[in-house]
Amino acid sequence: MGILGNEKADAAAKSALSLSVTPMKLPPTDMYPRITKLIFDEWQEVWNCCAGNKLHAIRPTVGSYKQKTCLSRHDSVLLNRLRIGHTGTRLTHPFLLSAAAAAEFICHEKNG
Repeated sequence: MGILGNEKADAAAKSALSLSVTPMKLPPTDMYPRITKLIFDEWQEVWNCCAGNKLHAIRPTVGSYKQKTCLSRHDSVLLNRLRIGHTGTRLTHPFLLSAAAAAEFICHEKNG
């Protein structure tokens, strides 16, 4: 006493079990989306284990990144470096290595 449509579907499914399976060739390109998804899922698992990473706070998900069209690649890199505190090469690093910074550090050491 089931629903008529369901009973017909069940009967068709049971009758299909007795049919032979015919080998069907699939082009490899049909598998690319699945393979890509598996790779990204695995990558995301690894990335989630790195929760203490500064970049994880900016980009919690892996995959393609849509760059803001108003920014050049250079500006986008600078913005991301500022977000994670990696400004060292051009902005803070020369200051840290300069003689004035060393003298200032020594003065604070003597006064403190």
